[in-house]
Amino acid sequence: MRFKAIVLDMDGTLIDSSEAHLKAWSKAAEILGVYISEAKIKSEFGKSSYDMAKAFLPRSRIGDFIQFAELKDEIFMKNCLDLVKPISGVADAIREFKMISLKTAVASSNPRKLIVRVLDLTGLLSYIDVIIGAEDVKRGKPHPDIIKEAVKRLDVESYEAIYVGDTVYDVEAGRAAGVFTVAVLTGVASREELESSCPDMIVESLKYLLETLTVELP
Repeated sequence: MRFKAIVLDMDGTLIDSSEAHLKAWSKAAEILGVYISEAKIKSEFGKSSYDMAKAFLPRSRIGDFIQFAELKDEIFMKNCLDLVKPISGVADAIREFKMISLKTAVASSNPRKLIVRVLDLTGLLSYIDVIIGAEDVKRGKPHPDIIKEAVKRLDVESYEAIYVGDTVYDVEAGRAAGVFTVAVLTGVASREELESSCPDMIVESLKYLLETLTVELP
């Protein structure tokens, strides 16, 4: 097998956290007197909190984006972790990735402390070799920076790495990073939306990707 590492998005790929993020954004918006629809929040999933805050604020209040993003993350950490749960089969798949000698990384648009807390809470932290968070790069997804940084720290070449994510922004970032890009259907994006972004592969779950890696891919 030509691949040496797998880089994983977190939200919607490893964990089901959409309800938690919706609650945190809605509460932060309420406190700041901003209206955001649920559909708008979901449409920005995959981006960093700072970039999402910019997308949600009216132009006249764009200067509040740091306050908005950090308030949302604080609410998420304090009040929404009970809504987060691992996606079925993910722990087994990651354990198997390790058994076939793939290095593992999580590259998420969340702050590092949130990533570590969630991975620990869901029992996934011990399987991950490298964690890249929003503060580790200058630009968030759909820019490729976060994936390139993960590949660099894993000490592999881009063509030796797989990136798995659940949003169009993930696919765009993976393609721009030059890695084998897999879209997984465990998040909020539809198959049609993901197909439009042209990933190298679309899978129903990480378990299916594992089966494909061990049987079909060169």
